[in-house]
Amino acid sequence: APSQVHRFPTWWLNTVLSALTKSPFEPIAEISLKHLRMKTLFLVVVTSARRVSELGAMSIKPDGCVFHKEKVVLRLDPTFRPKVCSNFHRTQEISIPSFCPKPSHPKEKIWHNLDVRRALKTFTIRSEAIRRSEFLFINVGQPKLGKRMSTSSISTTIKACILECYRVSNQQVP
Repeated sequence: APSQVHRFPTWWLNTVLSALTKSPFEPIAEISLKHLRMKTLFLVVVTSARRVSELGAMSIKPDGCVFHKEKVVLRLDPTFRPKVCSNFHRTQEISIPSFCPKPSHPKEKIWHNLDVRRALKTFTIRSEAIRRSEFLFINVGQPKLGKRMSTSSISTTIKACILECYRVSNQQVP
């Protein structure tokens, strides 16, 4: 018998990005830590194109998450072994530039809401009080508050972000 093709639901990046510029994902200083983590994780995913295992290995140590004026540089925890375990892949920096860092036009002000550097900076500051891990992405609810997110939790959070964006956009969930 021919092998069965498993199809995943289709979703639109524009729908998600548009929703991330509005409530409940903005204004960033006032949103829940849950929505902030969701937004930050999704933006890191689409800008870094990294595997879930690599997202889980991103470090918050001083040399693991470095904020520059116009970019953020992320590094994986040195104990992490990537799928391709070469020295290049273990030591590769993930450099993500700021998106519309000095918005002047109204559209740029909206686009600035999608700035990964801004989201990461806000998330690291707001999660500091509960943080019990040196990994970037942590649980923001009980019972694992402040502890490292598992790769399955990261995947679930990415999916939840997409679903939440469709819900708040009043569009049919994929």
